[in-house]
Amino acid sequence: MDAAGLFEIAEELTSSTDLDTVLGKIGLVGKKLLNCEASSIMLFDDTRKNLYFKVATGDKGMAIKKLIIPVGVGVAGWVAQNLQPLVIGDVTRDARFAGQFDKTSGFVTKSLLCVPMFFKGEPLGIVEMLNKINGQFTQEDQMLLTHLASFASIAISNARLVHEQRNFFAHILEVLAISIESIGPRFVGRPWRCQRQAAYLGRRLGLSAKELADLAHASLLYDIGFLAEKNTRYMDFLSISRMEYKSSEGSLDGLHSVLAEKMLSGVELFKGAIPIIRHHHECMDGSGTPDHLKGEAIPLGARIIAVVDTAEDIRYQLRGVPREQLLGQLTTELQSLSSIRLDPQVVKAYLEMLQEEEMVYE
Repeated sequence: MDAAGLFEIAEELTSSTDLDTVLGKIGLVGKKLLNCEASSIMLFDDTRKNLYFKVATGDKGMAIKKLIIPVGVGVAGWVAQNLQPLVIGDVTRDARFAGQFDKTSGFVTKSLLCVPMFFKGEPLGIVEMLNKINGQFTQEDQMLLTHLASFASIAISNARLVHEQRNFFAHILEVLAISIESIGPRFVGRPWRCQRQAAYLGRRLGLSAKELADLAHASLLYDIGFLAEKNTRYMDFLSISRMEYKSSEGSLDGLHSVLAEKMLSGVELFKGAIPIIRHHHECMDGSGTPDHLKGEAIPLGARIIAVVDTAEDIRYQLRGVPREQLLGQLTTELQSLSSIRLDPQVVKAYLEMLQEEEMVYE
C-alpha cells in the first residue's frame, strides 16, 4: 500500500470518531490508489439480508447512495453471500453483474473488484472499486483493497463502540438525574432545568465546546452528593465524617459538593465537571465553601451553577405565584446577591435569559 495513503487513513482513524468521515476517506484513498473511476462501501443492514451504501464516490455516487442491494443479487450481493473476493475484467461477460444500478445512476460499469469486509470474523459488508482506468485489476489490487477493507472494518468497530459507550453513559446520566429527583419535592425536574439553563448561559458567556460539555454534566449532577449525605455507611466508604467536615468548615454547608466530587472522581467522563461541582457553593466575596475561593478564582462553570441553583431555590419558594411576580422576585433577589455570593456577569446573563426564554420555568 502507498505509504502516504496508509498514513492518511491511519491519521483519520485516530483523529476522528465520525464513521462517515473515516469511511469516506478510505473510499477516496482506495479510488486514488487503485486508479479507478469510482468506489463504494456497503454494509449489511440489521437483518443481514440487504446491503446499503455507506460510501459512494465518483460522479454518480449521490445517485446510488439511497439504493438497497439484496444479498445474492448482483456482484456486491454475490460477494456478500459467498464472502469471497471477486474480480471481473469485463462485466458484460459475467452473468452475476445485474446492471440495474447503472440504469438508475447513469454510471457505466466496465470492470470491478469487490472484497468482503470482516471484523474479528464477523462479516460487515463489502468494499468495491469500479472501472480501472489503465489496464485490469490485479492480484496486487485485490490485496490492497483487502487491506483497505480491514481499515474500514476497524473504523466501523470503533464507531459502534463509541455509540455503545455514549448510549451507556446517556442512560447512566438519566438514572443519576432521576435519583437526584428522588431526594425531595424541591428536586423534582431540577436537574434537567438546571442543565438547560446552564447550557444557555454557558453559550452566552462564550464557553468552548469542551467547557460546555463539562458544564452539561456538572449542572445535571451537582446535587448528587445529597444522596451520600443521607447514607452514613456510604459516607464512611467515601472516608468523610460529618463531624470532621463541620469542624474544619464550621458548618455542613457545601458537604454535598465534596461528597459529589468523591462519588464521581475516577470517571474520566466527569474529569472536567468535578471542579465545577466542588466549587458551586463558593461565593464571590470568598465566604463560600468548601475552599473559600474568591471572584474569578472560582471556575466560571461553578459560578453559572451558583446562579442557576439560587434561582431554583427562589422558584421553589415562590411556586404557584403568577409568572410576572416570580420574574420580578427573581430579579430583585439575584441582583441583591450580585457581587456578594453571585457573579454579576452571570446574573446579568441569567436575567436576560428570563426575558428572552419563555419556557425557562415551564
